[in-house]
Amino acid sequence: MRLWLTLGGLLVLAVIGGGAIWWMFLSSFGERQLLASQERLQEQGYTLQYAAAERGGFPLALEWVVHDVTLTHPGDGIGQMSFTGRAERVRFVSAPWSPQEVTFQVEGQHRWEADSGGDAGIVDITVDQTSGTIGPQAETSGWRAETQLAGITASPRQNAAGDLTVRDAVVTAETPLRMDALALDARLEHIALPQDFGLGTVIEVLRLNGDLRPLPADYSPAGLRAWQAAGGRLTVADAQLRFGPLDGGASGALALDEGLRPLGDMTVRVQRPAELLALAQQRGWIDQNQVPLYAMAISLFTRSNGNGEPEAVVQVGFRGGGIWLGPLRLADLPPIAAD
Repeated sequence: MRLWLTLGGLLVLAVIGGGAIWWMFLSSFGERQLLASQERLQEQGYTLQYAAAERGGFPLALEWVVHDVTLTHPGDGIGQMSFTGRAERVRFVSAPWSPQEVTFQVEGQHRWEADSGGDAGIVDITVDQTSGTIGPQAETSGWRAETQLAGITASPRQNAAGDLTVRDAVVTAETPLRMDALALDARLEHIALPQDFGLGTVIEVLRLNGDLRPLPADYSPAGLRAWQAAGGRLTVADAQLRFGPLDGGASGALALDEGLRPLGDMTVRVQRPAELLALAQQRGWIDQNQVPLYAMAISLFTRSNGNGEPEAVVQVGFRGGGIWLGPLRLADLPPIAAD
C-alpha cells in the first residue's frame, strides 16, 4: 500500500512539475512571439514599442499584460498616412491546453493620431472599448482575428464641422499562413456624421465583406502597379449601406487597368428606389424635366425582392477610365493614385 501511495505521489508531482514546465515554456513563447511581431512590423515600416510585459495566470491560464503600448508609422506621403496609437495596457489570455487561441482586451480607452493629409489635418481618434480573439482558421491553414470596438470618436483638429462617431464595429480578418491575401468582413453601426450631406446625419449600417488577393506591398503608385501586374483583385462578396432613404448593397470584383483606374463589374441593389428619386427631386440634385426619364429608367430595373419590397438591380461596369451602365458611359474616373 505504501508503495502505491509513493508511486501515486511521484506521479502527481511529475504531472504538476510537467505542467509547470509546459506553462513556463508557453509563457516565454508568448514573449518571443511579441518580439517576433515587433520585427515583422518593423520590416513593413511600423514601430511597435511597449514599456513592460508581465506574465501570470498560472496554472489554468496563460496571461500577458503589455504596458504603455505605442504603434506608429511615419507615412510615405503617397498612399500611407502617418499615425500614432497609444494604449495604457493590452491583456492577452489563452489556455495552456490551447495556446493558439488567444483573447485580447485593451484595458481603458486607447487613442490614435492620424494625419489625414487633407483639410482636416491631424485627426484625433479615441476608442472606448476594444476586445477580440486571435487563432487558427477552422477549416484551412491560416489565421483568423475578430475585433469588437465600441465608442469610436474621430475629431479633426482643423477645418472641423464636428466629430464623427461610431457606436459599434466588428471586424473579422482571415489570412493564410504566408499572409499574402486578406479576407475581411467589417460591419459598422450607427455612424453619426458631423453634418448632413443630403441623406441625413446617421448611417445606420455600413458593411464590407470581401477579399484582397494578393496583398499590395504598399499603396503608392509603384506598389499598386506591381499589384496590378500580379493580377491583383478585390472581390466584394457583399457590401451594404443603410443611410437615410438609401438602402442598398453591391457585389462583384474589381481590379486596376494599366492606368490605375478601376476595372471590373459590380451588381448594385437599391431598395425602394422611388423614395431616393423623390429625395433627389426635392433636394434639386436632378432637373425637374429629367424626373420622368429617371422614373422610367428605374421602373425598367425594379422588381419585388424576397421581402416584397421594390428593388432596383443594375450592372455597373468599370472600364476605359469610366463608369458604364450597359452601353451608356455615366462618368469618367481618374486613377486611384497619381505620381
